[in-house]
Amino acid sequence: MKKQGEYYCPDILGGPDRYLRGWEELKPAIKPLHKRSVIQAGGHVGIFPAKLSEMFKRVYTFEPEYQNFQCLVRNADAPNVFPQRAALGAVNGGRKLQVQPRNTGGHQMTHDPGEIPMLRVDDLGLSDCDALILDLEGYEFFALLGATQTIMRTRPLIIVEQNKKSRGQGFQPGAIELLLNSLDYRVRTTAGENIIFDAV
Repeated sequence: MKKQGEYYCPDILGGPDRYLRGWEELKPAIKPLHKRSVIQAGGHVGIFPAKLSEMFKRVYTFEPEYQNFQCLVRNADAPNVFPQRAALGAVNGGRKLQVQPRNTGGHQMTHDPGEIPMLRVDDLGLSDCDALILDLEGYEFFALLGATQTIMRTRPLIIVEQNKKSRGQGFQPGAIELLLNSLDYRVRTTAGENIIFDAV
């Protein structure tokens, strides 16, 4: 592990600048929000949680991979950041993490039993969630299934990454949009690989 610029991180593909550019793409959508609580996953090395802590009162962030999580707690060390070494999904339990050795931002959760704790967003019981931001390498759909009560109760802005890895998780492209349409959400715009949804 080494310090690149102002962030502690392993040798990540593209370095911290890649993730800072991603943050700049999303910031215009996030800036107008009430900014009470935000749920963000995967937390990776903490660049997004650190930036979100400057805007929101409370940041709940989740990162399953050990080395990434150690970096996250150092980089996102503000008192309003609440990190957990866990994954978000549709059910509680333990799941296996498939590690990508050359891309620390590309680790994927699987449906196989394993040692990584999996939680549902709904288990947090939040009443003031203003944004739900998911970058889960294809596992976003399942995290949304575990968040439906929170989404209906708090009507947050929803930002999800969709990429080709989604196909390997057992559902077809477009499933996220269909799910969110059923919860009265519509696509507002895209930002890079992210799709931004608003409540109708």
